Amino acid sequence: MTVCGIAFKVKMPIICVNVVNKSMLVSEAGIWDNKIWKWHIVWRRKWFEWEKPIFYTLMDELQRIQSRLQLGDIWIWKPGQNEKYLVQSAYDVITQVNR
Repeated sequence: MTVCGIAFKVKMPIICVNVVNKSMLVSEAGIWDNKIWKWHIVWRRKWFEWEKPIFYTLMDELQRIQSRLQLGDIWIWKPGQNEKYLVQSAYDVITQVNR
């Protein structure tokens, strides 16, 4: 999962425009400080006033993510409850997002 994965691009496109490293992994988007995960995302510029509510929404969502020390990033396929991962199913999800 990247910080600017499909979900963020759809929900908050302005976030991905302003992030410096669009392809960084979630594990690269913060630091461990005394066994507590702290998000550290570098932005290209300061937020405009009209963008700040979007930024605060992002930070609220990120705070809900439970990071675990010493675990790597993983991918989980959840397009449908019983659907298995197939290249076709991934293609269908991606093309639906771009419509």
